[in-house]
Amino acid sequence: MSTVLPETARKLAALHAQRGSSYVAAPIFGGSEAADARQLWIPIAGPQQAKERVRPLLEAMGGMGIFDFGEEVGAANIVKLVGNFMIISARHTMGEALVMAEKNGVDPKAVMDMLADPSSPLLPSPIYRNYGKRFAERFVSSHGNSVSLKDADLFQKTAQQVESPTPIAGLLLDLLSGAEGRG
Repeated sequence: MSTVLPETARKLAALHAQRGSSYVAAPIFGGSEAADARQLWIPIAGPQQAKERVRPLLEAMGGMGIFDFGEEVGAANIVKLVGNFMIISARHTMGEALVMAEKNGVDPKAVMDMLADPSSPLLPSPIYRNYGKRFAERFVSSHGNSVSLKDADLFQKTAQQVESPTPIAGLLLDLLSGAEGRG
């Protein structure tokens, strides 16, 4: 259920198979608040019978959306890396945009209230509403930066294995590395 490289999930699946058990990759989107609200989104991958066995457990722990990505366990981990990369990119875009708005005398909270309003055709996603609100209220988390750095690095390593270009991931890694160095 962790954010790990697809190859790590495949190695774990092989170890489980050697011991006669099954491995299902099921990384989670959503934190403790989403779990409490039963709003976790979970990509899953692994042997079909094992996925069928764990589905009730995933639902019981708050899995609102459980999406099957087949039997190759690494697929669910790729989905997690893709989702986290897109969230990290959005967070950094929002932070940069809101600082620019504020430096030009525009209230960042008002900007996000308009752009991320659920009825807006612009950015109605919960990602923009939740992170945008935090940015506008000056929410900063060093833990979030270290997790973002790890996840962006995992994304880039996975992309490099299939020779997929990642110029934005490289830029984010540079930005995040600089943020870590500055504390």
